[in-house]
Parts: sequence; C-alpha cells; structure tokens
Amino acid sequence: MKLIYLKPLCIFFLYLTFFSLKVFSHPGNPTLGNPTLGNPTLGQHTLGTPINILSSKLMGSLDQKNNQCICPLSAMNVIEMLEAGANGLTKQELNQVSQANQAENNSESDKNTGCKELNRMMRTTAKEDDAALEIANAVVLSSGSEEKSINPKFAQEVKGYDGEIFQGSVDEINQWVSDRTHQTIPEVLKEAPESGVTLTNAVYFRDQWLRKFEPEDTIQEGTFHVSRSKTVKAPLMQQQNIFRYVETPEYQAIKLPFKSLFSMFVLLPKKEGGLKELAEDLSHEKKIALINEMYTTNKLRVVELSKKVALTLPRFTIEREYDLKETLSNMGMGTAFSDRADFTGILSYDARGGLRIEKFIHKTFFSAREEGVEASAASAVYMTRGGPREEIVDFTADHPFLFQIVHDDSRTILFDGVLTEPTD
Repeated sequence: MKLIYLKPLCIFFLYLTFFSLKVFSHPGNPTLGNPTLGNPTLGQHTLGTPINILSSKLMGSLDQKNNQCICPLSAMNVIEMLEAGANGLTKQELNQVSQANQAENNSESDKNTGCKELNRMMRTTAKEDDAALEIANAVVLSSGSEEKSINPKFAQEVKGYDGEIFQGSVDEINQWVSDRTHQTIPEVLKEAPESGVTLTNAVYFRDQWLRKFEPEDTIQEGTFHVSRSKTVKAPLMQQQNIFRYVETPEYQAIKLPFKSLFSMFVLLPKKEGGLKELAEDLSHEKKIALINEMYTTNKLRVVELSKKVALTLPRFTIEREYDLKETLSNMGMGTAFSDRADFTGILSYDARGGLRIEKFIHKTFFSAREEGVEASAASAVYMTRGGPREEIVDFTADHPFLFQIVHDDSRTILFDGVLTEPTD
C-alpha cells in the first residue's frame, strides 16, 4: 500500500502528538505495546486533555488551504502563567480556556498544575530516551520596571514553571527565544512595551525516527498533488516497514514512532481535495478516539493494526507566525485584552492602571527529514498599561426617584419632578 500525502495534510494531525499529547507506545517494539506505558493513568489523561482541546480549537480557527503548524503546549504555558497573575473575571475567563480546574474538588493548590506536570513529564521522557525536548518560560520586565515590583506570589508561580524573571529589551527577549529554540526561531517580537511585562515560552523538539528513511530512496523531484488542478515538485521520502495503521472509507491514518516516547500521526484523505471536508468532519473527540485506538495494548487488536506499509512522505519545512488575540478572545478570554483586564496579581502595585494583553504572538518551526524531525515554538504575550480598569456600577431605577431636565450651558432646571409609580 502506497501513501501519497497531500501537502496541507502534513500539518493537520501531527500537532496532536508532538506538542499536546504524551504518547505511550514502546519504541523498541513496533508490534506490541508496553502494557505499562500503553495504559496511561487517569491523571495523565487529564493533564493532556485541556491542551488537546485548545489544539483543536486553534486549528479549527485556521485556514486549512495553507500550511499551518501550532504548538498548543507553548500557548498553554503562557495562558496558565497569565491565569496565575489574574484576578476576578479575567481569571475566570482564562480558566475557562485553560480548563485548569476541570477536575472535581480541585483545591486552590491544585490550580494551574497542568503544564507544570506535563513539562516535567515530557522532559523526563525525552532525557531518558536521548531525544531533545526543551521547555522554557520567562517573565521579562521592560527597562522602565524594577524586578522587585513583581508580586512575590506570582514570582513563586513562575518558578513552578521553571521560569526566569529578568529585565530586558525586545532584542534580549528575541535572543532568549533564539537560544532556547537552537536558532530555529531567531525573532518572536518586533516590538515590546516601554513600560510593561512580557510573558514568553519556548519549546524545542528534536528526535530521530525509530525507522529512518534512507536518503538514497528519496525521490528528489516527486509529484505532490496540492489540489485536483495543481501539482508541484517536491522531495518524497520512501520506505517499507511495519507501522500501526487505520483505514476508513474517508481516510488512511498512520503512526510513525520516534526513538523516544513520541510519535507523529499522519491522516490522509482518500479523496484528492478532500482535506477540508475531512477536517470539518473530524471532531476533537474523533481525533482522540483514533489516537487511543492506535495506542491499544489489546494483543489481537495490535496485530490487526500492524501493517506493512509502503510509505511515501514529503520532506518539508513549515514556518508560521500567528497573533492569537482574536482567536483567544473568541474562545472566551476577551477581557484579558481590554482595559477591564485584571492582572493585579503580576505586579506588587498597580497605581497607574491595569496591565492588559496587547498581543499574543505564536511562532512555530517544523522540519521533517529522512533522519527525523526538528520542531520549535515560541509564544510571547506583551502586556501594556491601559487606562484605569472600568468599574461597572449597577443603576436599576426600580423604586421611586427624583428627576430634572437641565439646560446644559446655563445649568437651568427646565423640569423638576418625582416619580413614585410609573404609568404608561
């Protein structure tokens, strides 16, 4: 069976596993899963769920006609840090997006632990399997700020994300990101606030395929079908091997394991030009069900899923930049971008008006080659001071009141009265 992949597809499904779902197949055995790793605990499932949901929502907001690549883990690290410094309605809205408190009976100390635990878990996995996975967070104060103005409670939360707090310019922020993404993302911000705070995250991933493509087997001038009417020349990597594979009337799906406990999923519409239809039909629940099916440890089902596949996959690189302000506002955290934002938990004082999010920049780099994959992401939220937070007062005239009609220029009362019982 030969799989020829449509270009937009290559970024459609892989985001679920690289950055938002820790995988549990045993790398040394392509046929049988490890019983322990193949049955993640309830806690592990819970940790990944909010990130996977965020991933589906972010991808659903993007144009499937173009290459897209997101890193929901990177975005969620920043969202959780924002939540740690928020109060009131702002915090409630951020929590709805992060779903940090979705489990019943969560105590205050349990909040905002999702990415902290996932960061630790994924780093440990990568280190044990000799893969590269680096996750870094930072809070950067502008040159006009003092580090001591950070709220001590918020500083403690940032440390929980292995985060740094330092004072720096936009050039220093970009250098910090470039260093932690191994120069794959040399710039995340073109500007930063003169007086304010920038929250940033960087993720770097590099691993080798468990079963590599041989460079001599790559078709350097292969034909890639972008649409029914358009083809382009592209290098097509090839191999024959045993992979876990699922087929339905609408699509083919394959799981490509790395040497570490990560995998790349590729989902191929059977119909050329069918990506949009498949993307719309494949709900978040269906995606997760497919992933869980691929990780089954039922021995009979494992044998059924393990197929010898003649695999053709394009060699490709994607670099993308997004401002997630509108998307995240539509997801329910609009207050964080307005003058009504309440981030009084970030700074020790807030005398000149509240911080608000000006931009939520998200950049990604993704490169698939014969030997493996290198990918990185950076998320940066820069926060400026808006006007004083708007205090909404309640004025409900549902009992007797006085009233006057007054001439504005002369302040002359034209009519004066009292209402004790309305009549219409």
